[in-house]
Amino acid sequence: MSGYAIAPGAIADLDEIWLYIAQKTNPEVAERVLDSIVHAFPLLAANPKMGAIAPTLVKLCVAFLLPTTEFTTGKIAAAGFAFCM
Repeated sequence: MSGYAIAPGAIADLDEIWLYIAQKTNPEVAERVLDSIVHAFPLLAANPKMGAIAPTLVKLCVAFLLPTTEFTTGKIAAAGFAFCM
């Protein structure tokens, strides 16, 4: 099992994401979205080369899809994420 740490800047970003979604929808939806994001961390830590290189975004950027829950319906869907260095 791979360990990981969440940078303070990333925590601040997650807080902003939560606040934005809570304001646009409601706090319960914001919690579900954040849970989906945070639950992906162990998978990403264990599989650091997961995803596809996305050189058109920026240098050293990887994009990938993960299953997540849709905001309004609660159905499982694919969500795109990108990690850039």
